[in-house]
Amino acid sequence: MTRRTLWRSALMLCVLGLCAPIAHADNRPFDRDWGTRVTVAPGAQTWTDDHFDNKKDLIKRSAAARGKTCSDNYAALAWAPAAGRIGTIMAETHKNYAAAGFSVVESPGDIDTEHVWTVANPQAGREAMILWGDFQGSTIYLSCLTGGIAATGPDTPPLDLGALLTVGLALLGAGAWLVWRTRGSAQ
Repeated sequence: MTRRTLWRSALMLCVLGLCAPIAHADNRPFDRDWGTRVTVAPGAQTWTDDHFDNKKDLIKRSAAARGKTCSDNYAALAWAPAAGRIGTIMAETHKNYAAAGFSVVESPGDIDTEHVWTVANPQAGREAMILWGDFQGSTIYLSCLTGGIAATGPDTPPLDLGALLTVGLALLGAGAWLVWRTRGSAQ
């Protein structure tokens, strides 16, 4: 192996080490609310990579207007226009919440295209606020837990992020070690 090949390999490992955790930020298909663990209508994807703090603020204000306080467990999902109309998506998701033992109380939102759900499952000790919206043909879903703790499962985002961070740091360390070793053998 030549010095040039070793140098390129070390550089690639360093770049991969830095980029692996960033890869988690992209929106991706997701089939449930990660706070309540209830399956939503098909076709949803995460919607957290763009202005997530603004989305959290929006659901916080919606919950506060109804006398609720959000904990630090938020979900942001969106459906593309091809996934169906908001009424169809809400009906499918409502059916899944009812099947999971949640009661669903719907109220109008602050603007015409919004709907607000208060969902509660006394047996699981969870309550959440869900803000539905219709934005340029896409259906959006923002939620926060207002009671209880988030459900756990194999696909919760913090676990994914921790795994990606571990892999990224390991690759960064391997790249740094390879650069150090290459430089040491060149002298």
